[in-house]
Amino acid sequence: MSVSVIVPFAGEPAAADASISALRRLALGEGDEIIVVDNTPGGIVEAPKDGSVEVIRAPERPSAYFARNAGADRAGGEWLLFLDADCVPPASLLSDYFAERPAERTGVLAGELTGDVTQTALAARWSRSRRGLRTAQERARGPAPAGVTGNMAVRRTAWEEAGGFPGDVRSDADVELCWRLHAAGWQLEYRPEALVVHRDPERLAAIWRQAFGYGAGRRWIQRLHPETGRRPPLLAPLVRSVGGALVWAVTLRWESAAFKLLDGVAAAGLWWGYVAGSNEAG
Repeated sequence: MSVSVIVPFAGEPAAADASISALRRLALGEGDEIIVVDNTPGGIVEAPKDGSVEVIRAPERPSAYFARNAGADRAGGEWLLFLDADCVPPASLLSDYFAERPAERTGVLAGELTGDVTQTALAARWSRSRRGLRTAQERARGPAPAGVTGNMAVRRTAWEEAGGFPGDVRSDADVELCWRLHAAGWQLEYRPEALVVHRDPERLAAIWRQAFGYGAGRRWIQRLHPETGRRPPLLAPLVRSVGGALVWAVTLRWESAAFKLLDGVAAAGLWWGYVAGSNEAG
C-alpha cells in the first residue's frame, strides 16, 4: 500500500531546512512520496534538487489544516500520513506503521509522539514531564479515540468520505475528524511503535500561545459536538500551581517550583483561550 507523507510548514528558513533533512531520511517504498506544504505568505521552503521531497505552496489561509488539505489534494497515496514540521521521524516510520496490516474498516492509524530529550531548556523539560505520550492522552478523551496530526495516518477512502479537515481553524481539527470518522463507522488503530520525536516550545510566550490555541480549539469542538461532554477548563489548576510553587520554593526545590509556575501559565492560557479566543484561522 502506498503512503503520502504530508507536512505543513510555517516558520523560518532554518527550521524548513531541518524539517526537509529529517524527512529525506525516511525509507520509502514504491509509490510512496513526501509532500511539504509551504503555508508561509511568501514561500520559503526549497525543494531538494534530487526530487526526494515535493514542495507545494498554500499561502491563502494561515492554517496547518488548510495546508494539510492542500497536500492531500495533491497526494496519490492510499494512506495519508500527516506529520508536523517540528517532528523528527525515524527512517523506519512507514514500516513501523504497517508492520501489521490495518483492518478493512480502519480509517485512522494513530502514531505516537515523545519529547526530544536533547532539549535542555526549562520549558522543554517541563513539557516532557507533563505531556508524556501525546496520542495516549487523546485516546482517553471524548466519545471516541483520536489521533493527532503530529503523527497520524488516514486511509484515503475514509478521508474522502469525511471531506478532510475543516480548513478554516487552527486547533483540534484532527480530533474532530477522528470523531466524525468514528460516527461513520470507521475504526482507529493505535500504533505506539510508530513513534516520532517532537520538539517542544522553549519560551514562555510559546507555551502561552500553545495553551491559548488549545483553549480556543476546545471551545470550538465542544460547540460542534456538545454530546461529548467536554467541560470548560477551570482556573483551579492555576491556584494549585501557585500554592505548589510556594511549597517547592520553601523547600528549595527550584526546578519543581518553576514547573508549577509553568503549570499555571498553561492553565491560564487554556482558560483564556476558551473564554476569549477564536479558533478561526485568519
